[in-house]
Amino acid sequence: MILRAMLAAAAALMLTGCSWFDRPAPYIVPEKDPPREQLLIARDQEKIARQTFSRTNREEEYRKAIAAYQTVIDRFPKDEEATPFAFLRIGDLETELERTPQALAAFTTAADKYSKDESVRVLALWGIANAHEKAGSKAEAQKTYRAILEEFGSRSDRTAQAIEAQARVRSARVR
Repeated sequence: MILRAMLAAAAALMLTGCSWFDRPAPYIVPEKDPPREQLLIARDQEKIARQTFSRTNREEEYRKAIAAYQTVIDRFPKDEEATPFAFLRIGDLETELERTPQALAAFTTAADKYSKDESVRVLALWGIANAHEKAGSKAEAQKTYRAILEEFGSRSDRTAQAIEAQARVRSARVR
């Protein structure tokens, strides 16, 4: 009898909109063509996330941005510009959320899948090192910084040169 009354009370609270039972609605990412347009939606969502001050709301907005970038990857898996950028952005956002395994997965995919694009590869390796460093895995960070120095030390690509210079500084600092 008491159990039945408690269930009835819980059902009444749920039906009247008690906040205990509120769950955020799933984020539905609008689909656009071409890939650049889809990427703009993701970038706009990331801007919203970065402008959010409440930690709880910021995490929710970051997850929406990650979902928007994942939509780019899912809809345009063969695109050579938008898709690698989406992997890199997901890695950065996951790093900021302190979700190191997810960040490393995104960066590793970018580094491996787009290894012929020096800019993508060096940025992905940089992300890997940064994620390790933020997680406190200094040995792994150091190892990745050294890999950047070895692989990109004599490259002419401006992005690679800039990251290589930063890796040199970080490699000396992380011990």
